[in-house]
Amino acid sequence: MLNMTETLLLALFLRYFTIDSTPPPPTPTYRELRKTEGAGALSVEVVPVTGGTIPPGASRVKMLDINMTASCSGEVSIKSIKLVRRGPGDYRDISRVYIVADNRRISPAMPMSRRDGSIMLRVNSFSIPRCETKTITVLVDFSGTASVVGEHRFVLPGATSIVAAASSINVRQIRDTIRQEENRTVAGEQYGEISVTYLPLTTRITYGHRRTFLRFSLKADGLDDHRINAITLTNRGTANKLDLQSLYLPGSNVAASLEGDKVRLEFKPPISLKKNQSRLMILRGDVRASRRRTIDFIIEEPGDIESEVVRGRVR
Repeated sequence: MLNMTETLLLALFLRYFTIDSTPPPPTPTYRELRKTEGAGALSVEVVPVTGGTIPPGASRVKMLDINMTASCSGEVSIKSIKLVRRGPGDYRDISRVYIVADNRRISPAMPMSRRDGSIMLRVNSFSIPRCETKTITVLVDFSGTASVVGEHRFVLPGATSIVAAASSINVRQIRDTIRQEENRTVAGEQYGEISVTYLPLTTRITYGHRRTFLRFSLKADGLDDHRINAITLTNRGTANKLDLQSLYLPGSNVAASLEGDKVRLEFKPPISLKKNQSRLMILRGDVRASRRRTIDFIIEEPGDIESEVVRGRVR
């Protein structure tokens, strides 16, 4: 049994001290600390585009510019962006939504599948360097059966719509002093389309210069003539930028290497493709890879053919 002195000491301890039964928070790992400490703050400006009419079947239609600035405390890696379609139009009029930056598609092209208009775009390998600003652009492809007079626009609801390795995210909406209608209205005749047919290789790919990686044909339907400005090809194989160099198509620039798994080739001047016309395209380049590397090029999305319809005489 406790004597009188021990009882008084115990009573004083219970009066002035409490024991916290809550377990302490787990100690952050080194990776978590580096991720938090190394990330800068992200400032975002959302710039809507001026509205206008869009024919059914139009592709790579600009819907929104998003300017992203990383603070000087560290670079910011963007993981995903959530957008919302608004306007009195059917969400099914839009066949694909995707994001480009520096003339490069940085997200998969996703279909609109929700009636509420929301869509989450995963961003692939894209960062804002410290103290710098980069602009990403939201593009959409309209269905060839899009309803005429349907109206569409896209918005970025707020900071919670962006998932990024950032210490903080601040979003500001930018509009013209005199606000203009921002909806894209579907109107006019349907745009023609370009189809792609992959052809078999005539030779085996081996180490060396000017090897053939891909043969394919482009064909315009009977609706319109087209002017092709650039084509982006994606390698689904394991060969990387060190393995494949000096890539080009007929009439295009020569790309030094892949960027990630993609190569974007520009045509200067653009090449023409008249209605019902086919054009053979051959992707060539230098192989610096071992036999264990694989090469499997495709045009991943219709929007990876950057073209414009030409209504009138094409030379």
